[in-house]
Amino acid sequence: MKMSECFFSMPRFVHLCRKEMVENWKKLVLRLVMIYGVMTISFLWFCSCEYNGDPASSYWKDRLADPFFDFGASMFYVYWLAFGALSASLFMEGMKSKTGRTRLLLTPCTTFEKFFVRWVIYIPAFLVAYLILFRLADWTRLLVMKPFFPWAGQIAPVSFPAVLGFTVDISRRLEWLNLLMMLGGYFFMQSFFVLGSVLWPRRSFVKTFAALILLGLVVTMVVAWACGAFIPDDGSVPDSYFANWSEAGVKLLASFLLSCATLFNWALAYFRFRESEIINRW
Repeated sequence: MKMSECFFSMPRFVHLCRKEMVENWKKLVLRLVMIYGVMTISFLWFCSCEYNGDPASSYWKDRLADPFFDFGASMFYVYWLAFGALSASLFMEGMKSKTGRTRLLLTPCTTFEKFFVRWVIYIPAFLVAYLILFRLADWTRLLVMKPFFPWAGQIAPVSFPAVLGFTVDISRRLEWLNLLMMLGGYFFMQSFFVLGSVLWPRRSFVKTFAALILLGLVVTMVVAWACGAFIPDDGSVPDSYFANWSEAGVKLLASFLLSCATLFNWALAYFRFRESEIINRW
């Protein structure tokens, strides 16, 4: 057997993916239905409260766009972060019990394949599923609201390019850098919850969220101390500190640092998973 096949084999990985999907499809479908239901209910609730049903009023005449757009754009990010963190916290839910650890660790596949198949399901596959579910919830809003407000021509689906920041020109470099930095922050957040799921299989979301808050407080204190130590008392900062930095350069640097931190968390989670045992000693 070749060394590469010992570490990763595509046929074996495909069989493992099929096994995971067959064994857990009901659980995964129920979670997706829950996400769709939460988004749809919140969208319909907002519309029922916000839309004015009087066709003689100037509510719709004075509007150039659907009033739902701002709410939908905000909730896109709220649900994206919340459900993304929840998905990542379920990364190693099979390790919560001795039976689950036995089934997982004794599966005839390499440790990398077991880790990678969960990474595919809970990270990129979830992101694709979330985009589809958000669009389905938005279309459901249209189907329900259009019959009740037929005179409101402004009722329209939420535009993904506008939500993601491409409001002027999709070819603008700064807008792509904004998207890159936003994705870097999202994947860093998810990688932190993936690491927490490996460290604390039980009540992973709560423990990781508490650790994230604690880390944020520590970073805030360090930054505050650094500002107090290196910035003059009068608060003036020499222009030379930022003279050679452009907005694009700062965003590119931030994206690079977030990507490095994300890869570090994923690698640390993988090596910690390699040390897992059937009898939980940690």
